[in-house]
Amino acid sequence: MLGFNKYVVPFQKELQTLPFNVAGLETVKYTNANFAQKAALALDTAIIASRQDTPPAVVPDQMLEAFLLAQRLLVVHINTDGNRNIYNMGRPLGFNLLMAFDGMRYTFFGNFTSL
Repeated sequence: MLGFNKYVVPFQKELQTLPFNVAGLETVKYTNANFAQKAALALDTAIIASRQDTPPAVVPDQMLEAFLLAQRLLVVHINTDGNRNIYNMGRPLGFNLLMAFDGMRYTFFGNFTSL
């Protein structure tokens, strides 16, 4: 069971009854004789379930946004006539309009095709 981004292994004595609000939780039921065996199995299962062998998937949009931020560029909002006119110059080629953080430099961003 996951709790607060941690894998939790709850234990319960075999003859013990849990309160109604947690009775539905999956627990490892044990006796004094089999505690070590059941605990080892439960911990192995928790380790396998929480293993992170593969890095989390990176969304291409996030990679692109990170690249643009590293270049100190922002996507321009086309909400003024001036921005729209500059954007329209690159639109036939499929370019997006970017602006430097200081707002003093525009950049067209896109794939150059063999025209």
